[in-house]
Amino acid sequence: GTWDVQQQAYTRVIGQEWNVTADKFADLKEATPFQSIPHSFWWSLVTIMTVGYGDHYPTTGLGKVVAAGTMLFSLVMLALPVGVVGGNFSQVWADFAETKAKDDQMMKQEQQFVVTQMAKLDPDKLSKTMLIEVWDDSGIPCEGMRQGPRWNYFMGQATFHLDMPCDEIVAKEATLQLEQNPDIVDRKIKGYITVKYKWTPDPAAQANQVQAGQPVRSPSGSLSTLHGSLQVTVVSGRGLLNLVHTGSSRRSASSPYCRVYVYPTRPAEGALLTPTVWRTPTRERNLSPVWDVTDTFVYEWKSPDLSPKTYGRPHISSPVHEVSLPESDDKMLDEALMTLQILRTEMREMKKTISTLDQRVAIIAEEEPERLKALGAQVGLQANSSGFASTQPEGESDDGEVPESEPKDLSSVGSEESV
Repeated sequence: GTWDVQQQAYTRVIGQEWNVTADKFADLKEATPFQSIPHSFWWSLVTIMTVGYGDHYPTTGLGKVVAAGTMLFSLVMLALPVGVVGGNFSQVWADFAETKAKDDQMMKQEQQFVVTQMAKLDPDKLSKTMLIEVWDDSGIPCEGMRQGPRWNYFMGQATFHLDMPCDEIVAKEATLQLEQNPDIVDRKIKGYITVKYKWTPDPAAQANQVQAGQPVRSPSGSLSTLHGSLQVTVVSGRGLLNLVHTGSSRRSASSPYCRVYVYPTRPAEGALLTPTVWRTPTRERNLSPVWDVTDTFVYEWKSPDLSPKTYGRPHISSPVHEVSLPESDDKMLDEALMTLQILRTEMREMKKTISTLDQRVAIIAEEEPERLKALGAQVGLQANSSGFASTQPEGESDDGEVPESEPKDLSSVGSEESV
């Protein structure tokens, strides 16, 4: 701006107006709000932080250019940390989703392992269980257990615990709510299914087992035998899940059918429990179907084999007698124990000797430098003394006397002359 002496402030151009006297446009000026550099800090800060109160703003073209550059700089300043934070958040979220998926998969495997082992170790707990699955008929034929319906046609399942006493006829009817099965497909399930059953025990088979002396209950405490017939009736369904789009040209609703799983036969020793499957007819394009179909299953749940191989404990029918070892075997055992005791004592003594030797080696290693220094000094003294003695005449002692010569062996001399 321009300093105005009258106003004692900086002024800036806010526009132009026609001056009749000068016959030209004249600049209109007012006091600028940026009276100093510290005053302009407020405008810069609110612009960079994208707050933009608008209380201070530029009016000239150059000022607007500076303001636009400041705004773009503010976007760059904000975009840098937002990109870093967003990238890290996406990475952390992906890691969390992967970890959760692994945990869910591990949980499913553990549940499957528990169910499989329970069916293998104690199948009696599943003998009174009935599983009912509802599927949408895809029109693809399926034969056998391994070629069952596809997972995307699953409409829900229900588990029914049967009351099957060995001496009473039981007839019941129940309406069960369908539940989801994440092992097949993870989707929301709705609807209800009505079933009824009639259990008729076979007293003759039960009496024959008691007369044969076979146990009536398994080690788990449940009934080890079930002899009779189970009549199952799938009555109807209500409010089932629709897997078909309303605008489909083929049909406007799902065509449900049921698969009923029961366990009428106890598996062989070490074998896996296998259910018997019954498939009901299909009700076309109906979310509240009425089946009203019945099937009968003959139960021959025989008593388990209580051998040590099956349950890990022997079936003892006679008192246990103490078995004594022969005298020679006792003597050999005593000698072996005595030898082991002697070896143990000798090993302890050897351990002490080795420890003592280690201590001595450590002491010698510490004293070795001092001994080497002393030995070097002694060798130097001996060298000095031998140099002084070499100045004396050969054969003369320290007192100046010539020592007596030792007698020689003349036989040796004579032998040399003869040669």
